[in-house]
Parts: sequence; structure tokens; C-alpha cells
Amino acid sequence: MAHQRKDTLQQLTTKLANTKAVIVIEELNVAGLLTHHHLAQAIAAVGFAECRRQLGYKASWYGSQVVVADRWYPSSTMCSGCGWVDAARTLAERVFRCRTPQRPECALILDRDLNAAINLANLAGSSSERPNACGAASSGLSQTAPMELAVRKQEPNTQ
Repeated sequence: MAHQRKDTLQQLTTKLANTKAVIVIEELNVAGLLTHHHLAQAIAAVGFAECRRQLGYKASWYGSQVVVADRWYPSSTMCSGCGWVDAARTLAERVFRCRTPQRPECALILDRDLNAAINLANLAGSSSERPNACGAASSGLSQTAPMELAVRKQEPNTQ
């Protein structure tokens, strides 16, 4: 099983780095996630740190860009339509419903994971869908200067 996981991770990171111009990943509080008894075994077997390490060096090989969202970025609690953040949202809520009092016309209703994916794509600042990251620059990204955004660690609700 360990060899299969290692091989799958190698293939996945190679394919992402070779076919995507921008790869957005989130820094997660893995130690905190491991305390959730229903998820602990699955999370421990994934190897998030190894995935991030491989994406980093393979992206530089293939001219991709890795963007790391810090752990406090509200990807799943922020409305991808208007930017309102619902700090009271729980993990059990699987559908995102925008209830902002400032823009009642927004009323966005999306799957929580799709909303988070849109927010992470917006964080990257461009579309990550491109036939080949090694091909001609079609999204305005520099292919000669891949970069990784610095991760800012801060407590929630602070500036």
C-alpha cells in the first residue's frame, strides 16, 4: 500500500505541474485535523507535506506556479460572488448560502467545495486551466519565473 500511495503521489504531482500553469494549495492545520477521529486515519495516510514538497520542485521544473493560501484564508466561508465572509459557518454545512446584509441581491447558493475552489482560483489571479504549463504563455503568466507566495501565519481575526 505504501508503494502504491507513493507512486500515485508522484504521478499526480507530475501531471499537475506539467499540465497546469498555476496550482493553488491550502496550508492546513493537519495536527488539528488529526484530532477528528473520523478523519484521522485518512488524513494521516495522504502525505500532505510530501505532496507540497513535490509540487514545489516539479513546478519549477515545468514552469508552473505554486500559490499557497495561508491557513486563515476563508476559502470555504467567503462568498465567491461578493466577498462576504460567514465566520459562523460550520463544517457540517455543505451548501454555501450568501446571507450578506450589505448585498441582499447576491444570494449566491453553491456547493461549499465549489465555492472554495472558486475563491482559491480568484486568489491565484488567473485561470489555472491551460492545456500545457510548458507551452506558450496564454494567461499572461511568466514561464521563466515560477514563484511561491510566502505563507503568512497569523491568528484569525487580526490584521
